[in-house]
Amino acid sequence: MRSLDGVLFKVHERTVNKYSDGLIEGRAPNARGELELEEDSEMLHLLFRFMYKKKPSLSSLPFSTLRKLSEAAETYQVDPLCDACDYQMRLAEAALLTRHSKC
Repeated sequence: MRSLDGVLFKVHERTVNKYSDGLIEGRAPNARGELELEEDSEMLHLLFRFMYKKKPSLSSLPFSTLRKLSEAAETYQVDPLCDACDYQMRLAEAALLTRHSKC
């Protein structure tokens, strides 16, 4: 699989299919046999880490990265990651609201 910014990820189809209903389905490989995806390498790296049980620390990610990762997880139907990102974004929003209410 190749990211939007040209990085090649060598992942196992079986692992990807275990976690995603939408990553491979309906996509045709390019002439080199690679699936070209719409996300950049940072998002795919985080997505594949999750699939390979090397879960990224979502609490350390900036809100903008969480949002992009959540959107990628939703696009590729990686529901547990989508839920985890959404939960972490709600925590971040609540913390921000708490900080602003104390001013």
